[in-house]
Amino acid sequence: MSRILFLSDLDHTLFQSHRLDKTGDHPMTRKRDGSSHCFANRAQKALLDMMMTNAFCMAVTARNIDQMRRVCGWDTQQKHDLALTNLGMTLMYRCENGEWEIVESWSDPYLLEARKRAKTVTGDANTYISLLEKYEKGWEMKLVYCDQDESVPYYVEFVQKDKDQRPLNPDAVREEASCLQGSYLVNIDDNKISLWPTYVSKKTAVKRLLSLLECGSEDPRLNAVTEEIGDVDLVLSAGDSVSDLGFMQVADFMLVPRQSQIFKLIR
Repeated sequence: MSRILFLSDLDHTLFQSHRLDKTGDHPMTRKRDGSSHCFANRAQKALLDMMMTNAFCMAVTARNIDQMRRVCGWDTQQKHDLALTNLGMTLMYRCENGEWEIVESWSDPYLLEARKRAKTVTGDANTYISLLEKYEKGWEMKLVYCDQDESVPYYVEFVQKDKDQRPLNPDAVREEASCLQGSYLVNIDDNKISLWPTYVSKKTAVKRLLSLLECGSEDPRLNAVTEEIGDVDLVLSAGDSVSDLGFMQVADFMLVPRQSQIFKLIR
């Protein structure tokens, strides 16, 4: 059988909350209290089962370390698992579905850059929320800090308190970011806007990881993954957001949910 590598986003691609899809019946994530949170619907569960049986699967997600550890439905049949989390800033590893570990050296160049930009991120956050308030009142701002250095802001999220408020014009939202000091990818998802730094991305992280796996690494965990994967004949990717397109284009074929930002662009 041909060897397949499956690179997949998680939230809104392989599962989502009941608020977004009431048909989901397969628990995929847990809240901190242990109760189920996000669920896969029948089609998502069928895709998961097919990939986990026939491919080597890697998660590529914006989830942080704690959130990734609470994904309970990522049950691959491979011995070694890798997950790119925090938009690619963090690389996680586990063996035989055990506890996720952090590959510390992976994050070093990103943490160095994040520390350099910390003041800029904070200043841009305050500037941007004032710009958003010109269009619509009622925004909450949240600075997201680096998992491996909780004193350093990494990116910013802005959430509309009232989910029934009219959506903002995406072009206008992105245009406002052009006056900020830092360089950001503006991600719009439901009632949330995120300013993600451009020095790291899912695309650059996927390319870097695949290069490490191909050329060899000083980390024995990555070399064990390389040995298990072997020669790859086909790379598949899956994602729902426009911001996923970068890493998805690394693959030979791309999978897109019907209910997604990407699908709305092509239908």
